[in-house]
Amino acid sequence: SDSAAPRICSEFSEPLVKAGVDYSVFTRLPDPTLAVSVNDRELCIEGVVHGERYRITFRGGLPAASGEEMVRDVVINQYGRDRTPAVRFSGRAHVLPKGGPAAIPVETVNTDAVSLELFHVSDRNLLGALRAGYVGRPLWGYEQERLSEEIATRVWQGTLELQSVLNRDVTTRIPLAEALRDAPTGIYALKAVLPEADPFDDPASVQWFVLSDIGLAVLDGTDGVSVQAASLSSAQPLPGVRLTLVSQANAILGEVTTDAQGFGAFPAGLSRGVGASGPALILAERGEDDIGFLSLTGPAF
Repeated sequence: SDSAAPRICSEFSEPLVKAGVDYSVFTRLPDPTLAVSVNDRELCIEGVVHGERYRITFRGGLPAASGEEMVRDVVINQYGRDRTPAVRFSGRAHVLPKGGPAAIPVETVNTDAVSLELFHVSDRNLLGALRAGYVGRPLWGYEQERLSEEIATRVWQGTLELQSVLNRDVTTRIPLAEALRDAPTGIYALKAVLPEADPFDDPASVQWFVLSDIGLAVLDGTDGVSVQAASLSSAQPLPGVRLTLVSQANAILGEVTTDAQGFGAFPAGLSRGVGASGPALILAERGEDDIGFLSLTGPAF
């Protein structure tokens, strides 16, 4: 029932027929708009609505793949309860412009408030967070403690009040311009939880993002790792950006500076390491005012 499109599923003791049998004939439904679907041992009723009660009858003679049949009618009474309150971010990562109208979208269900915390992540701790798998997924209680005590520094906290529509997904933009007004460029993590949620029962949704004007594109080939740096505000090449190739062990494999076309290249030998010596991250620094990164371990974007 926590799905936006709830359904009622019954699990049988044996696999059902995969094809060639119309199970709707063996199912008495209270509403002709409902549909029947089959997956292995499950027979599901699609099209149910939250807050409604249903009486469903599986008729005698309903067949299994083995040839066995139900010997009598079986009645199921089921209530489609309301969805459990939830909060989640819809994206894996964002790049926000420095000085622009910064906002992050959040999706909520059946709640009118969300508690927020904003953390600034040191570039030295970034690789550790990536290797621990903290980026792009909810964090449990002990992981939240490690984030706030070992990986990042909390720079802002607040509450987002929003309008809730019963059992509907609601997307709201979290305005961050004020929270980031005096914040330096760099890597941030925004944590969102339901008020009074137990961190060990309900994981926190965390959105990682970069506050930067540096846009990075990386090509990893037989001739090495090539990097193109461009301004996100103007789309022009960025010369003079210091690029650092970081290994899985958080060691510096090499450093280059982008040329007039915003281009920098690392020799092939630096990208051929394995295990702890393998390349993991590109860090980009533009003087003391701007920083960006791109992971080399995840899927290509």
